[in-house]
Amino acid sequence: MSVFLQLYNGVIKHEGGYNPNDQGAPAYRGINRRYHSSWMGWAQLDRLNPKRGNVFPQLEPLVQAFYAEFWKPVKVDQLNSVKVAQLLVDMKTQHGGWAKIINAGVNGGDPFKVAAKYGTDELNAINSNPELYYTKIAQARLYYCTHVPLKNEADRKSIINRAKSFLNAAVDFVKENPKTAAGGGAALLIVAAIIFFNPFK
Repeated sequence: MSVFLQLYNGVIKHEGGYNPNDQGAPAYRGINRRYHSSWMGWAQLDRLNPKRGNVFPQLEPLVQAFYAEFWKPVKVDQLNSVKVAQLLVDMKTQHGGWAKIINAGVNGGDPFKVAAKYGTDELNAINSNPELYYTKIAQARLYYCTHVPLKNEADRKSIINRAKSFLNAAVDFVKENPKTAAGGGAALLIVAAIIFFNPFK
C-alpha cells in the first residue's frame, strides 16, 4: 500500500459520508463546500440528492485526487515518520489553523497566538525526534480543539475525541520506538507530562 493510501485510509475513517451541516455548510468525506466549492464532486452530488451519511463509491477517485493536492503543504515526502504524517494530514483536513498548531507544538506558545509557521526548522525538529514532537503537536491540537470557536457547537465533542485519539496514541508511539532521542524511559515520562499537564494554560 502506498504512503498516500495509508494516510488517506487513516483520515477518511473519521470523515464518514455526506454531512449537510458541517460547521454551517455541506461537506462530503471532509470536503467542505464553503471552502472548496470548486471541487468537481459537487456537481455529481447535486444530481444524486444525497442524505446524511451517504457514501458514493463512484466519487472515490475525485475524493482521493482532492486530498492528494490538498495535503501537499504538509510535505509528507519530507517527513521521516508515517505516523507523524498521519497526524499532520488529519489536522490539515480538519483545522484551518493546522500550521499554527504545528508551530505551537514544536516551538512552544499558544496555538491561537503564534504564527502559521511550518517550514524547514519545524520539519528538521520533527524529524530529529518524531515521537516527542508527535506528542507535543497532538497536545497543542487538543488545546486548539477545546477552545476554537465553532459555528456548530454540537460538533465539539467529536472534534475533541478525534484529537484525543491521536494524543492517546503517543504513548504507544514512544514504546514502539525506544531509541528515541529523548531515551525510551525519559520519553515516556515526557509524554505523560504533556498529556496530563496543559502547557497552554
